[in-house]
Amino acid sequence: MRRAFLSLTDKRAFLPLVEELLKRDLQLVASSGTCRFLQERGYPCQDASEWTGFSSLLGGRVKTLHPALHAPLLARPEDYPELSRYGWEPFSVLAVDLYPFIRQREKGLPLEELVEAIDIGGVALLRAAAKNVPFVLPLCRLSQMPLLLRALDHPEEREKLGRRLAAEAFSATAAYDAAIAQAFRDAAGDGEAWPHHFILPLEKVADLRYGENPSQKGAWYRPLGERASGLLKLRQIQGGPLSYNNVLDAQAALDLSRALTRPGAVVIKHTVPCAVAVGRDGADALEKAYAADPVSIYGGIVALNRPLDGEAARRLRPLFLDLLLAPWVEEEALPLLRKKKLRLLTLPEPAEAWPDEPIPFLIRSAGESLLLQDPYPSPALPPPLPPMDPSLWDDLALAWQVVAHMKSNAIALVKGGVTVGLGGGQTSRIGAVQLALSQAGERAKGAVMASDGFFPFPDAVEAAAAAGIAAIIQPGGSLRDEAVLQRARELGIPMILTGTRHFRH
Repeated sequence: MRRAFLSLTDKRAFLPLVEELLKRDLQLVASSGTCRFLQERGYPCQDASEWTGFSSLLGGRVKTLHPALHAPLLARPEDYPELSRYGWEPFSVLAVDLYPFIRQREKGLPLEELVEAIDIGGVALLRAAAKNVPFVLPLCRLSQMPLLLRALDHPEEREKLGRRLAAEAFSATAAYDAAIAQAFRDAAGDGEAWPHHFILPLEKVADLRYGENPSQKGAWYRPLGERASGLLKLRQIQGGPLSYNNVLDAQAALDLSRALTRPGAVVIKHTVPCAVAVGRDGADALEKAYAADPVSIYGGIVALNRPLDGEAARRLRPLFLDLLLAPWVEEEALPLLRKKKLRLLTLPEPAEAWPDEPIPFLIRSAGESLLLQDPYPSPALPPPLPPMDPSLWDDLALAWQVVAHMKSNAIALVKGGVTVGLGGGQTSRIGAVQLALSQAGERAKGAVMASDGFFPFPDAVEAAAAAGIAAIIQPGGSLRDEAVLQRARELGIPMILTGTRHFRH
């Protein structure tokens, strides 16, 4: 007779599996809690303590760590005579869902409470069964049930399907241990900034239609065991599924809109800002952002940093947008938005603005390797140069926020709380200046300029002066800083050096 061992946390959810195993004439053996649950509901089951002849210890912390369980999971056909000498029979199936450590960590519980949710025996059982595929079939998630049942019903596919189940089991235990390691690292406080082994367990959020292009496959993942933040915290209340490009663009829009301190609107295309504006409210900022670049906004992504009300929704009526983000959507705006074919993301609860949610690190790929770094610093400003027009200072602050979210080399021109020229992703600083000025045209006169990196030569200042730029903000750090500052003084342009560069590659 074939046998299955069960040790379940979410016992009720696994009842369909129990019934399918019994239909296939598998004898059930289960840990004490699981066995009691099944027997109370009329399912035949043998308690693990009867099987091993040993009851649990240490308040239940030691109950499945026993040779009578692990030997039947690890035994191969040539080992069966050895098993029989001890009166044991091999297992064919193992079903274990681990203690909910990851779910508990997402609640933000302290380590003293989290350690009680660390599964020891379950991880050992899963690894033993997975090592012994195809003689034992391991299952760690109920969603794997069709795969397991097919392996039981089709012996010719058992080895191939068993390897898939084993891969899932080892992935599950690896992710589980990684989440535990990170919890201990967090509780330890200050230590090694980047540990020797950086293990990042990931959980799939969704399969995507494709990657950046239809010829590429794509999927979206989230860090396992971390509390949801950023895009993962938002809910989609209308529109089709998010694509790979949607996710990247939405994150860029969220990041920049969250950085704005005044009511603002951000327009993103291909992760690049094409218009940013601040105003009295969301509707006013949206109108200004549209006027700043009415061409690029077509099919773009728009993010507001204040609730989207009916007036803002009415301003959106003539626009074709792919995706819209706002901290909240007022009830009066919903009927207007439903008439439009666009994806709409918002927070699950009413909010007046985006919450400030710092992230621990940034990660990106470089071929098959990975790069990690601290999050981008918030663009801080030094005190204004005396005397300076307050309206210029407000524009400088906005330009400095915007340029920090552009691709290097980057230049942002702002006038009256609106971007009038953006030059990003250029191979020279003067090239970025010329691109931004050409986009601004006559609007450059009286605007301010922000640069994400230093000016290596005075040529950028001279071009700015010729276009009528009223003030410049840049990080400094060039060997020619003094020459650049002197040229700005000669041309009558106030120049502020922040001391902080904001490259984005």
